[in-house]
Amino acid sequence: MEPDEEYDRILKINNKTAVLLISLLEQFSESNIDEDNFLADIYSKLICAEIFGFNLEALLADAKAAASRLLAEEANGKEDN
Repeated sequence: MEPDEEYDRILKINNKTAVLLISLLEQFSESNIDEDNFLADIYSKLICAEIFGFNLEALLADAKAAASRLLAEEANGKEDN
């Protein structure tokens, strides 16, 4: 895959992730999500990701870094108010 194609692919994945994340956060804030179903969904997707050869450790590290950035942005936004 060419560098520009890889960049475009990553950008599309990040955009889809942002949409899904916003939806999940809204559902949690409105208590419209069942935690057991949520965990079962994540677990089943992790199993599939492992079967298909994705690097789960890298995905987890990236997810943790993204969560830290979002939490820091939220904290900085609250400090500005």
